[in-house]
Amino acid sequence: MVIDKLIGQETPEGDGVVVTRLFPTHQIMNHDPFVLFDHFNLKEGTGFPNHPHRGFEAITYVFEGGMNHKDNLGNDKFVSQGGAQVFCAGSGLIHSEMPAKKGTTSGIQLWINLAKKEKRYKSYLPVFRKGGFAKLLRKWCRNYRYRRITLPCFS
Repeated sequence: MVIDKLIGQETPEGDGVVVTRLFPTHQIMNHDPFVLFDHFNLKEGTGFPNHPHRGFEAITYVFEGGMNHKDNLGNDKFVSQGGAQVFCAGSGLIHSEMPAKKGTTSGIQLWINLAKKEKRYKSYLPVFRKGGFAKLLRKWCRNYRYRRITLPCFS
């Protein structure tokens, strides 16, 4: 299937957040290994309070503002404008993603399914500073293309 244009679908998520979801939607479902692709705009008082994940990696890139990630593994990281992070929710984690205290935070998030054997691996969270997102995607795509993915692949 070839799609000429994806039209985002507004989807309520988290606490007071409406994301623009590119997939999955009624127009296009997920295509393994890609599970979900969202664009978000967060304002003060909104965000993604504690919630569980398991079995995938999520790559987040922040266009504007900043986002704080806290989880049950003891991570407490802030990603600022132009920065990126990936979290691997292999065997599972509980985390929150909340915007900077002031202003608007916007960015994108891509979820990538883990192979069955990788779903048992320990979860982790590295953060990449400015310029890190492109490097992160190139590394992930290169590893996936040649089936050389081993966790932790982004540490």
